[in-house]
Amino acid sequence: MTNINEILQDKIRLYDQENGTELARFVAFLERGKVYEGNEARFFHIGKTGELLQKYGMKGDITIGRSAFSQRHTVVGHQLDDNDWIKVIKNINNPLAIAEYLPKKEKSFRLYTTIALEGNVVCVGVTLKKTKNNVEICNIGTAFWRDIRKIGNNINIS
Repeated sequence: MTNINEILQDKIRLYDQENGTELARFVAFLERGKVYEGNEARFFHIGKTGELLQKYGMKGDITIGRSAFSQRHTVVGHQLDDNDWIKVIKNINNPLAIAEYLPKKEKSFRLYTTIALEGNVVCVGVTLKKTKNNVEICNIGTAFWRDIRKIGNNINIS
């Protein structure tokens, strides 16, 4: 009988094979409590910029390092686990919104993406910075939880 961890590992392995990424290495890093091993590279290649991000001038590989995670994503009773972070990473190329930080010379963007988790919509804020050849995730700092059944209930259009 296959357990959920084996299924997840197979999906990650397939994702890495299809995209030439290091998501499996990144997940191992998270499971170790965000601790690097020996001479391990400090950044993880976790994806490639998609069509929408490229329209904003973000091109190349998407990388992430240990400093990208903020403690501000924790809400009382809600916390994203390793599997949830993987969902966030896979959804970076499908953001709900993108905003450019000013002045433009900083080459930084804030995007918001969502994942579904335990009957809730989780909106996650991600800061991206263009580097010479890649896009680096600098911060994953916010997660807003909303019960899916309540979405739209508080909207008052007059």
